[in-house]
Amino acid sequence: MSAHRFAGRGFPGRDGVELAWNEIGSGRTLVLLPGFGGISSLARGANPRRAIVAGQGLAKVAGPQGGGANRRALTPDALRDERMRRLSAHGVDPEALSHVLDSLVPTSEDDLRRITTPTLVAIGDRDERSDADQLAALLPNAQFVRVPGDHGSAFVAPELTAAFVEFLAAR
Repeated sequence: MSAHRFAGRGFPGRDGVELAWNEIGSGRTLVLLPGFGGISSLARGANPRRAIVAGQGLAKVAGPQGGGANRRALTPDALRDERMRRLSAHGVDPEALSHVLDSLVPTSEDDLRRITTPTLVAIGDRDERSDADQLAALLPNAQFVRVPGDHGSAFVAPELTAAFVEFLAAR
């Protein structure tokens, strides 16, 4: 595993990619789980041996970031929402999180087409980001896999682990 760099899941993944940016060389694998801004590192010239983009679809990567559903989840009224209560229980500050959403920028489809790094795009079969296959179609050297689960549960699916292992072991 020393040849691989992992960059967290969700919002921490975005920051992890930025922290790993200076260390990424052509002999390493960058794993973006799902890393909102992670694929933009590839578009900006990162050249890892392989990359994995999990839990992201084309609309989230190339489209307007921090959409309405995300913003509604961060309003004071939304604290009644079960998902927001769970986030708050873990110390998430809704106001601070809203600023993270403001920092997200799209990666154009033209930039995505220029990414030559072999990339595995993985998504859960019940994930709301169901357009991950369209993201994979834009990447010249992408493989696509759909595994059981939604945006959260797919990350513990044995099929996802198997897909990661197979992809990372390929020469």
